[in-house]
This record gives sequence, C-alpha cells and structure tokens, in this order.
Amino acid sequence: MASPTKFEFSTSQFLEDIRTTAAAIGAPFSESTTRKVLDVFTEQFKDGGIVLRTSNQATSKLDYRSFMRKKTDIMSLALGEGFIEKDDPLNDLIASWSALYDGRPEASCDFSADGGLAKIWLFFGAIRPLDEILAAPGVPESIRRHGPTFHSLGLTDVQHIAVDYHRRSINLYFAYFGETTQERAAALTKLAQPEPPNDTWFKQMSDWLPQDGTPFAVTLTLDGAIKRVCFYALRGLPEEAEKVDPTITKFWSAAPCHDEDNFKTLGWSFGGEPYLKTERGYAGNIAAFGEYWGVFPDSLEATA
Repeated sequence: MASPTKFEFSTSQFLEDIRTTAAAIGAPFSESTTRKVLDVFTEQFKDGGIVLRTSNQATSKLDYRSFMRKKTDIMSLALGEGFIEKDDPLNDLIASWSALYDGRPEASCDFSADGGLAKIWLFFGAIRPLDEILAAPGVPESIRRHGPTFHSLGLTDVQHIAVDYHRRSINLYFAYFGETTQERAAALTKLAQPEPPNDTWFKQMSDWLPQDGTPFAVTLTLDGAIKRVCFYALRGLPEEAEKVDPTITKFWSAAPCHDEDNFKTLGWSFGGEPYLKTERGYAGNIAAFGEYWGVFPDSLEATA
C-alpha cells in the first residue's frame, strides 16, 4: 500500500478540526470521548488514513473513520478500554468473519464525535462470494435466508462488511457494476422500502454512479430485518454535487482535507426516511486505501 502523505497527524489539530466541523453542521461533539479514542488508537491515527463523514438527516452526526495501515487487533483494544461490552452478541460476528480465509481479514473503525467507537469494518483481502460470507459459523439463519434474494438481484460478491454497535446492525457491502436503470434502482431499493427513488435522486444516481464499480450496501438487524440500502458514488463527482444539499455543502466546506487527493463521496440511502450521506478524506492518502480495501471494486481481484 502507498505510504501516508507528508502531513503529520496531530492530536490537538484533529480535536480542533473535529470541533469546528461539528459546529459548522450542528453536530454534537465530546472532546473527552474523542480524546480517549485518540489516546487508545494513537499509533493507528498517526500511521493510517482518516475520513470524516456525516449525513443530511435532521439530527446530523459527525463520524470519523480510521483505516489501519498495519493489521490491528481492534477487538482486544475495544474490549480492553470498554468501548464495547464483552458479552455483546455482535462480537461473535466479528470473531467469525475475522477467522475466515486463514485469518486474513483486516479491521478498521468508525467513531462518533460524541459517542466513541461506533462501527468495526472487516476487509477480506479480495472480493468474496456472498455464500462464503453468509456461511461463516456466527452468521444467524435470519440473515442467511436472504441469500437467494440477493442472488436474484445480482448481489453475489462482497467487498467488505461492517458491524455497527451504535445502531445494532450489520452492513454488507456488495460490488456493484453496470448502469443504474430505473428498473434496477427500484428493485434494489425495494429491499428496504416499497417506493423507488424519486426522479431527482434517480437522475443523480444514474449520472454519478460509476459503471466500472462502486459499493452497494444492505443494512440488516440480527433478526434479519433489512433496514436500509445505500448506493455510493466514490469517484468523479461533478462540481454540481457540492450544491446537492445545504448540509453536504456546509460539511464539504468546513471539513479540512490534508491529502493531495481531495477525496469526496456521496451516498443515497433508502429505508424509512431517505437521506444523503457523505465522506471527506482528512489525511493518510485515502485514495490508496480505497484501492487497497476494494472501495472501488475494479481495483480488487475476485476471490484470492
């Protein structure tokens, strides 16, 4: 993987950047919680890659993600510092998926600016068949039973997964290729809600989603309920995307970027009340992590 950029991570500067970005979008911020995260994951933040993220929901939050440049035992750190409970059933999923492929999966984390560790991600080292991910010992039958439905929609290859401790959910990130037609968008959105995307959002998605590969996410609860789906545009967003929503505009203006590559994303999330989500690269050569982690499906080979 490419080395980090010349920017040297500073705890004090990061705290100030998080504080000012949260204030700009009206999101809550806890300095003590954020400082504890930085104290525990000091090496990971200095050596890894960082993105800031938010949404245009009425109660917008500010999150930040740390991509680990070195393989890290996230669970030991998180359990040891009390970020997650030892008897949490979500831990079994992380342990089960981490053991796949001879222990090759690598972890990274999302943190909330006011609530600490929120989500643990696992990258499997390659795009993996859905059936292998669902067959892991810790995956409940309530989730496995969706396999035939996913196959019928062409969702057969998994880039990575995430376990969300705050929302009590699991995210499957599928490799999504090809044109986004109205029929396809409606069929995928129907996993989480009966209504298809509105005309404005469909036009944005059909124009901005890359056909050569991007993630499509399905969010499920442990009892198997599909709560949300999300289409992600991670590359080549046009200038007009900066005006797609006032909160997104404020965030992109306020969130600092210390990378040479001005990495920005946009996601259209459906299920309940639809909303937009976005990420901004902060530091650590995020574009290189995108390639390595398979955020861009065309950058990864199939099962390795």
